[in-house]
Amino acid sequence: MLLRKRADMSWICPCCRETVDDALEVCWQCGTATDGSRDPQFEHADDFEPEIPEPKPQYRLSTLVWLMFIGCLVFALFGSIANGRPNALTVIAGLFGIGLLALQVFSWLLIRRISDVRRSIRDSVRDTQTERRTISF
Repeated sequence: MLLRKRADMSWICPCCRETVDDALEVCWQCGTATDGSRDPQFEHADDFEPEIPEPKPQYRLSTLVWLMFIGCLVFALFGSIANGRPNALTVIAGLFGIGLLALQVFSWLLIRRISDVRRSIRDSVRDTQTERRTISF
């Protein structure tokens, strides 16, 4: 079978008749080379599923909350000792520390929710690909 070259620097796959860019050695659709031989290790991008490792949490939420809480107490204690008594600055610093603690908890919950959504999307794509494979065969 003759391989037809096109004017826009692409070639026609002899197997699936797909237009392939000249920079590619094999057809992106079926894995057939320009000479008509098929690559046995070819995997189509729709069938390829990269390995996505599960995220490893470094700390549990309770550990982070306790660390932040203790940090706020230590900060307020040293501020009170340095000033001799609690004043407006130590109260504001304590409130700021509590705000940081709330921000830490909110960030953790948001990241956890995003991870759950990513995992559910990945699982639904995997299920859809499995259904396609069983229907097409």
